[in-house]
Amino acid sequence: MRYYIKKKLVNIATWFIFNKNKRHEFREKYLNTNSKKTNEKFLNQINNDEHIIILDKDENSPLKILHYSTYKIKCGIASYLEDYISGLRANGYNYNAVVPVNYDYLSDCSLITAYLDKIVNYASDYDIVSIQHEYSFWNPGNKYNADLLLDFIGLDKKNINLTKITMSLILLDYFITKLFRLNKRVNIVWHTSFELSLKDCFSLNVDSYKNLPFFRYLDNPLLSVVVMNSKFIEELKLYKIPVNRVLCMQLPIPSVHIDIKKSFGFNDEDVILGSFGFINKMKGIEDALKALKYLPKNYKYIHLGGVHPADASGYVNTLKKYIDDNNLNERVVITGFLSDIELYNYIKIVDIGLYIGKMTTAYASGAINYFIVNSIPTLTSDISNFKEMESKFGCIKVIDNTDNSLNVAECILKLDNDESAKNFLRSNCKAFCEINTFKNFTKNNVEYIFDKKEILV
Repeated sequence: MRYYIKKKLVNIATWFIFNKNKRHEFREKYLNTNSKKTNEKFLNQINNDEHIIILDKDENSPLKILHYSTYKIKCGIASYLEDYISGLRANGYNYNAVVPVNYDYLSDCSLITAYLDKIVNYASDYDIVSIQHEYSFWNPGNKYNADLLLDFIGLDKKNINLTKITMSLILLDYFITKLFRLNKRVNIVWHTSFELSLKDCFSLNVDSYKNLPFFRYLDNPLLSVVVMNSKFIEELKLYKIPVNRVLCMQLPIPSVHIDIKKSFGFNDEDVILGSFGFINKMKGIEDALKALKYLPKNYKYIHLGGVHPADASGYVNTLKKYIDDNNLNERVVITGFLSDIELYNYIKIVDIGLYIGKMTTAYASGAINYFIVNSIPTLTSDISNFKEMESKFGCIKVIDNTDNSLNVAECILKLDNDESAKNFLRSNCKAFCEINTFKNFTKNNVEYIFDKKEILV
């Protein structure tokens, strides 16, 4: 009870502090994110539990790889990690372990640094530490308690605009600094654009990337960064940051392929439009529903996926209301979460895939690959990753102005009525899948990690 009274008093006191950064610093100084009892419980877990999960341990493997990522949860990056490890195994790398991201420990900076220190200890037995990066994996609850971390990594606070994003970079820098001191190679698959982090980092007119957390290491031969869109590299070049340690490769296709076993109950004459992934505003689901009013009634729509466990926006209810209000219940299905077998069965009934989301930053989506691996002709919005896939591989069709429902409907009809265009996309999907396997992806990734022999101590 005393903790909650203290929290209330601290929050009232900050009303009189007008500078945003000063408000946060005041809260961090006088109020931890967790209660003392909660912190003690989590610290005991970190110190006493074994967090590493040994996946395989073949002593003949040419490399020992320790992974840090979300794992075995409903998360696209967790699914990606499993495919990534399968690709490593296909190339003979059969010594793998994972330490999962634990969001409980992100609630306080002292907890997450203790957890990272434990991972560094595990890393002493491994050749490579492989990180699946998403900014949310590196956001500690007390974001403005940065002084100790900055002192450790040797950066000047006056050069850093402290935001959620820059604090995540400071924490990542802390981790890889400790790994480099052990002479460990670090490989990071960077899943989300550099754009926002670079804007935050350079907002104080910093004169060199060498004064910035994480980015200062982009000329270090112990570090290799993998991105899946050339725009990521363009963003770095814009700020005169070296890119010789950054490798751009296409997001690969999972190798698992299960034949369809049942239909979803649609009629033979129906044309099934489909999208896949977590339900949120950025996926363009509402735009797809609005396009249905311009399409014949035999055009139906299925969304394969459910609401992210951490999403409390209620957006799915907005979709359901739109469906009810526009008498679309007979034409629209939202499946919710599916097992792997259900997904691979249901996706087979989709005639045209839709991925017409509103993402504006460089973004690689694993969801679209479920359509490509099944050779489903797919229409997408014009974000940079999709434009790149269209120009390089011709396996999808990019359309403009996806906010215009009539335009989307016309594009759907045009593609559906052009069998040669659909066959062109199907053929290119097959070629895309042959090239962009996780086996090839991980082979190229590992070769890239070791393409420079010099070591920085």
